[in-house]
Amino acid sequence: MKKIKPIIIAFLGKSASGKNTLAIELHKLLKKNNIPSKLLLHDTTRPRRKDEYQDIDYHFVSNKVFGHNIIFGRYLEYTKFNN
Repeated sequence: MKKIKPIIIAFLGKSASGKNTLAIELHKLLKKNNIPSKLLLHDTTRPRRKDEYQDIDYHFVSNKVFGHNIIFGRYLEYTKFNN
């Protein structure tokens, strides 16, 4: 059986521009059409917005947990945004 190589799709844009909404809708469309896909969620220390849900839109974590994950090499990359 031939192994299928994964395709990575990344959405880039300004904060709150709808990147996650677009990714979630694409994930739903692929799933509806029986196309396997995985939606990767990011960790963030910012407060949750009123229309966001834990472990659906992001992994909302404390600064302590985020720092712990950095120290133990659990992120491929991370950034500080707006101080």
